[in-house]
Amino acid sequence: MDEIDLSSLQDGCGLFLRSGVTITALTGEDRTRYLNGLVTCQVDGLEPGQGSYGFFTDNKGHILSDVVVRALDDRFWLELPNDASAGISEQLRKYIVADRIEVSPDLEIAALTVVGAGSRAAVEGLVGPLDWIGSAWGHGQAELFGESIRICVDERLGLPAMTIWAPEAAAPEVARKILESLPSGSGIVTDRSVDIARIGAGIVRFGSDFGPDNLPQETAIESAVDYEKGCYLGQEVVARLHYRGQVSRALRSIRFASDEPLTSGSKLLFDSRESGSVTSGALLPGSQGAVGIAMIDRRAFEIGTLLQDEQGGAVEVIEA
Repeated sequence: MDEIDLSSLQDGCGLFLRSGVTITALTGEDRTRYLNGLVTCQVDGLEPGQGSYGFFTDNKGHILSDVVVRALDDRFWLELPNDASAGISEQLRKYIVADRIEVSPDLEIAALTVVGAGSRAAVEGLVGPLDWIGSAWGHGQAELFGESIRICVDERLGLPAMTIWAPEAAAPEVARKILESLPSGSGIVTDRSVDIARIGAGIVRFGSDFGPDNLPQETAIESAVDYEKGCYLGQEVVARLHYRGQVSRALRSIRFASDEPLTSGSKLLFDSRESGSVTSGALLPGSQGAVGIAMIDRRAFEIGTLLQDEQGGAVEVIEA
């Protein structure tokens, strides 16, 4: 099938062949207690079929990676950015002393993601009703084209999305059959289309908008940190910043006055002083204009604040 544009996903759907994520499995009797001591989200209490989104942090509270934790009957699946996977596997092994834990990085499975407003209906057309999958980060096992797969709800792509994790060896054939089964007008969705959608939705991404130089609060993803859970690596720093109620900078959505979004690294000015920089930019479909995401100093990151780019063009901080 041909590639389809972003506007086709407002009512329909397409297949996104995700190459930037990998799954690491964590097994063993101590997996819940152990993992809960390394991530900012609450892991204790997750039932099979449930999931959570958070961060791995170092002892100074800086973000090593973001992670989707999904609970299975006898293990956790950790969905990680490819670039961070090796480092997180090392982090997971680093603190094992007498813990009954086994880390299995980079499972040989591939992510086939159906995205768009019609994604859930399309997947249900393949495997039947998905009433057994909850909303945020829900998942479950199923059979598809003779292969054992796991279907997962994905919440941070900027579009409704359901990922089918299939055996890597079988993935090309499964992808072909999925495409053949999708409604008329469907097709392949490119990385850039998904990136434009998530920028337009104000969804920040590890490796593009934030990374190891950032603290959790600087991402403005409030749901990624549970401030009521027990201790985890870096918690003291993260909690102190939270209860002090101040952060010196944070990610914000922005709108450009022109239809030419600034590239990553472009400087932003407020009162003629450098007060931030662009991390992502995109031109939205139709007449929606150019938007982006930027790391902006506290003095200028309130909604409605007007900044300037280095050429004097107007840039407005907007609500995502």
